[in-house]
Amino acid sequence: MKNYKEIDLSQNKTYSANDRVSKVTFDKGSTIYQPSSSFRKFLNSLPSLLKAEDLRNVAKAVVKAKKLKKPIIVMIGGHIIKTGCSPLLINLVSQGFITHVASNGSAAIHDTELARFGHTS
Repeated sequence: MKNYKEIDLSQNKTYSANDRVSKVTFDKGSTIYQPSSSFRKFLNSLPSLLKAEDLRNVAKAVVKAKKLKKPIIVMIGGHIIKTGCSPLLINLVSQGFITHVASNGSAAIHDTELARFGHTS
């Protein structure tokens, strides 16, 4: 077994968590979503930070593009298909929220496996 030199922590400085600037605060947490509610209420139930805020901004941009009759192109990888979200994607296409879907090879493989065998990995 190798002998490793003990790490020198003498230069480390500590401070109180009360003094630290943080992105996440309790008041920005999510609220309880009611399954019978609208998608807007679902989005509003998400916390106002990090990727949840990005999702909210994407949803607003898609709605705005649809109102302006602009194309909405979705680029996906295999996980959208692999995780069973293709019915959601199909619904968004059929409602005119998505005008084009671009995918990579893994999306095509998962889609083919689901169509041909009824399962994928």
